Amino acid sequence: MCVVHRIAGKKFADQLDDEELLGADDPASFINFLSTLATNAAAALGAVPHPATGQRSLDLDTGKYWLDVLAMIKEKTKGNLSPQESRIFDGLLADLRMQYVTMVRATEEKLKAQAAQKFGAADILGKKS
Repeated sequence: MCVVHRIAGKKFADQLDDEELLGADDPASFINFLSTLATNAAAALGAVPHPATGQRSLDLDTGKYWLDVLAMIKEKTKGNLSPQESRIFDGLLADLRMQYVTMVRATEEKLKAQAAQKFGAADILGKKS
């Protein structure tokens, strides 16, 4: 299974199954270049194991960095991609952005729950017991 399929959301991956990936067999193709960058983003977001360590971890700052890099490349290549490359790029970026938002929200909820356990209403409101 190609890394684009592993990173992509189910709906997007199902669409990819219906078409041949341009340059998927060429290690230096644009699709494989995108896959490398997207793998870094997905690994930082805990969506796939890190390629070097095999471990899943969450690093939202690094994930955001890779999303910003992919968005910059998308902007710089506008008008220079084949329709298929553009579709794949759009799908990967959309899926990774959704994963990022999901992880940010989950992290915020976890922090709220931890704060609620650690601090009572009296602590928050500044009341003395």
